[in-house]
Amino acid sequence: MRYIFSLLCVILLQSCKPAKYVQVLYTESSDTKISERFYTFENDTMKITYDFNISQNSFYFTIYNKLNRAIYIDWSKSVYNVNNYNLKYTYDGKADTNQNSYIINNMIKRINPKHGIPSYSEVEIKENVRIKPLSEFSAAKFHIYKGNVINLDKYKLSIQPLNEFPESKTTKVYEQEYTEQNSPLHFSNTLTFYFTQTNRDEFTVKNSFHVTRIKEMVKNHFWFQSRNQDGTKKKKSYTMTHSLPTSFYIEIDKKESVEGRSKN
Repeated sequence: MRYIFSLLCVILLQSCKPAKYVQVLYTESSDTKISERFYTFENDTMKITYDFNISQNSFYFTIYNKLNRAIYIDWSKSVYNVNNYNLKYTYDGKADTNQNSYIINNMIKRINPKHGIPSYSEVEIKENVRIKPLSEFSAAKFHIYKGNVINLDKYKLSIQPLNEFPESKTTKVYEQEYTEQNSPLHFSNTLTFYFTQTNRDEFTVKNSFHVTRIKEMVKNHFWFQSRNQDGTKKKKSYTMTHSLPTSFYIEIDKKESVEGRSKN
């Protein structure tokens, strides 16, 4: 009897545990081009490459200095903007709660290629950063989006083979498309540069993005552990699907999903 009671408790706890869902947000940009699957902005001075899928929901970009002289980033005049809300790259200790929620950390990751092999370090955000000639600098300061869950209300429903068990189970995938005008999420990166510290010949580069499509699914359809032919899970072998460098994903609880809200 004690064994049955214990087993029942375990079953109840597992059934009450909130299931994790994933929203995959696909984007477009009007002022960058896609090169080798990445958003890219390029002029005679620099090349900026964006990768939204290198880490969950991180606004990650790399600046390559194409010149034979250094260029400087003025972080005090550079901002990340999400739905018309400016987030400052320089942290003055007076950021509001909303800005704090977006901050990954108060450091920026930098890449310094040495003999063709990138070396990674972290530098504190200060007013300016020097990018050496023919070198690159990578940054990940903010999450792309940390607001309320975007509710899908005009979605299309499809039934798909569940990635973790493609031969035996199916799952529901909800999908909704948007135009640039009715997109629920617009975000941009405005960076200020100059060439010399004495003559502040400033110029800015702004790159803008917006969400055009959202897919919502159970987590193990998006990020699942691969299996051997006999059905056993492979050791530390996880695969993300439905993902591109131009898209990102956020995890949500079942109660925030389409299925969870439909039951309330």
